[in-house]
Amino acid sequence: RVQEVTEWTMLSNVFSIQSDCPAREKFGYGGDIVTAGETYLYNYDMSSFYMKTARDFANDALPSGAMTECAPDIGINLHGVVEDTGPVGWTLAHPFVVEQVYRYYGNVEFVKEQYQPMKDLVEFYRKNVPDHIITEGIGDHVSIDERPTPVTSTAFYFHHARILSDMANLLGKTEDANTYKSLAGEIKKAFIKEFVNEQSGKVYTHTQAAQVFALYYDLLPENLKSKAIDVLKDEILIRHKGHLSTGIFSTKYMLNYLSDQGMDELNFTMMNQKDFPGYGYMINNGATTLWENWSFENDDSKNHPMFGSISEWFHKSILGIQQSESSVAFSEIVIKPSMVGDLNWAKGHYQSVRGRIGSDWWKFGNDVFLNVEIPANTKALVHVPILDGTSPEVFEGDFLLVRNGKTDNLPDGIKLVNKTRKSYVFEVGGGKYRFVVRN
Repeated sequence: RVQEVTEWTMLSNVFSIQSDCPAREKFGYGGDIVTAGETYLYNYDMSSFYMKTARDFANDALPSGAMTECAPDIGINLHGVVEDTGPVGWTLAHPFVVEQVYRYYGNVEFVKEQYQPMKDLVEFYRKNVPDHIITEGIGDHVSIDERPTPVTSTAFYFHHARILSDMANLLGKTEDANTYKSLAGEIKKAFIKEFVNEQSGKVYTHTQAAQVFALYYDLLPENLKSKAIDVLKDEILIRHKGHLSTGIFSTKYMLNYLSDQGMDELNFTMMNQKDFPGYGYMINNGATTLWENWSFENDDSKNHPMFGSISEWFHKSILGIQQSESSVAFSEIVIKPSMVGDLNWAKGHYQSVRGRIGSDWWKFGNDVFLNVEIPANTKALVHVPILDGTSPEVFEGDFLLVRNGKTDNLPDGIKLVNKTRKSYVFEVGGGKYRFVVRN
């Protein structure tokens, strides 16, 4: 039901621009694009649409290099580092979609086209934020807890610099790549000094949003990460009794980060709540599209895609359809489904530029059935889950792959590359596969 509601919301808001809502404003707010962008990318072909989006922001860029809060610009530019410029989380939309068009579709020419506006934007921030700390901004819109705006704005600046460095490296602009990598490092040092308690691992006001931003963007000393995660878990499980308290950005970032850390059970706890605040609360109160606010009792929009990041989580984590860090346009696919909570099955696909990528799993007791579809001319790492941590028999079709923890004479095209406590990891080429785990 949440997936259906999310799709209705997205389809209501793609008429020429990715709008914030289809009735009240209909503006192309940059922050909403950052938070819901990957959900759109997993559900639809957004290649041409997001090229237009980036060009809209570039067309409305100011002579200083600054960008606007919305594109096309409609004159609302609040809480920027300079008056009449967009806030840093909203100007992030331009470099963000340029990077995603490359990551999802492999379009290098578009990166070349949009490189100078990205560079001008970062240079605007360098000129106006000499100490690397940005206190101004809209922040984590509609967060339940008080917004940690200096934390989020400084992290967004870091994100601008990191994307620019990566895109410069892609285009062979070595000097720029080193310059902006160094800038990102300076922002990280300033962030840690300003916001991080190096004894407790608490970040600023240590709300869910504050902790998540520091963890997601890797803005912590290595030795503090486990403490920072513990603070976040306490905020979720103790202070908020298993509920989220996040706004539009930190909801997406929390789902992504916890999943990357193998903590999808914690994500499931929050996403499966039926009372306030959460997606179940929206559904139980008659939502047919996503709301702008976790609460119904306000004047905010009742059709807003910004909280659509849950569908990104469905695709990346529940179905497990991902690409490796070095992959472009899903040339190297990862299938890593999270069989969390009391979910017994999930089924879906992503239509990549290389072809359909499918994941269809169900479980019966501790037995697992996983059907996978991989496009031709690609390769994939398939994480086949072991639910009870023992040494089960693993089959692909009728072929026995593993018995008593050992493999022997694997068929052509299937290679065991790793075994963990939770899964066997097989490398496969293009084709359809049916993995069965029997305990």
